[in-house]
Amino acid sequence: MTADEDYGVVHMTPASRPRTCDGLPLTPGCNSDKLDVQAGIDMAARLKYTTWQHQMVVEYALMRHRRGEEQGAQDSALAGDIDLTSWYAILAAARAAG
Repeated sequence: MTADEDYGVVHMTPASRPRTCDGLPLTPGCNSDKLDVQAGIDMAARLKYTTWQHQMVVEYALMRHRRGEEQGAQDSALAGDIDLTSWYAILAAARAAG
């Protein structure tokens, strides 16, 4: 399995791979993280974030974090009414399962 398949991206050409704002390719473990989004959503449910809005906010924020947008992901979670401590717990669960 290639690194691209590991992140759910298959058969991409080098020119179409995700890139940083500087145009450099994303490097797994450096500026993009392997996360299990479903594990993060499950943790959110355990923390009583059970509405569909909260579940969508968590999914979106984790997907942003997985792409390397750490600050944007945190801002999205906080704007979606997820408190900071819960966001860290959700992120930790997604990282541990990933």
